Amino acid sequence: MVVGSISWQLSLPGCGSLKEKRAIVRSLKDRLRHRFNLSVAETNHQDVWTRCELTVAVVATDGRFADSV
Repeated sequence: MVVGSISWQLSLPGCGSLKEKRAIVRSLKDRLRHRFNLSVAETNHQDVWTRCELTVAVVATDGRFADSV
């Protein structure tokens, strides 16, 4: 069993409020979950309007599959 993970730091320069940022982040997380069956969490910068860090994890029986996702 293999666990793969990656973190992305995103810049959201067009956001004017936390509410707007959370809507964008929620949409992105939902699309990643449904399209690739991944676990996704916002792991940093929760209170900053213009920045976001997402961490994605996948569990697979084969390392090649985890790398391909």
